[in-house]
Amino acid sequence: MGNSYLPPTIQAASGGCDPVALRAIFACFATGVTVVTANVGGSPVGMTVNSFSSTSLLPPLVLFCAANDSQTWPQIKSTGCFNVNILASDQGKLARRFASRDAPRFAGQTFFTPATGSPVLPGVLAYIDCVLCDTHPAGDHTIAVGQVVEAAKLRDGPPLVFFASTWGAHRPASRRRRLNWRGSHLARSLHLSDRRRVADVRVDDTGAVQTGGSAGKRAQMPIALL
Repeated sequence: MGNSYLPPTIQAASGGCDPVALRAIFACFATGVTVVTANVGGSPVGMTVNSFSSTSLLPPLVLFCAANDSQTWPQIKSTGCFNVNILASDQGKLARRFASRDAPRFAGQTFFTPATGSPVLPGVLAYIDCVLCDTHPAGDHTIAVGQVVEAAKLRDGPPLVFFASTWGAHRPASRRRRLNWRGSHLARSLHLSDRRRVADVRVDDTGAVQTGGSAGKRAQMPIALL
């Protein structure tokens, strides 16, 4: 059989697949959305970035990826520092503004500056202020690694999410709803012959799944809490 079951676009990836097809596959992975900013000689600059990740706690490191054809990245790099603004779900317009090459990105924007002087935008969930400590070439992008010098959570709320080339909001389900889903899924997977109700599949305080037994006893199956 070999690898004949793999989709053609995946097979082609090993030999250099169609970038459009590969982009569509990458778009299946949801990310948060940030605006990375810096202060260049007293003038603020910034760009929308979704390829951001926490990297290390000791020492505190983060990274993001910048396109090699970006007009803003060389300016940020020249300052030796940057600030990561983590956007909230109601900041889609802000993300689009900082993703556009034509829009005046800071027009009408108020902001404050933490330790490095890189702007913190209004309304963001949190910011992570960094000094640029390393860069690595990676194809058509550059990986920028920063060491955190200051960070703060500024407000509660759902984050802005980028998925399938669309902005959206992440709204976590309640614990009760997640446990009900888990119980329902477990009942189906066990193929219970008496088709007992989902209410008969319980999760106790330790995270063990409890299912009703025919003799009134309950079998326990420990699982990891979501």
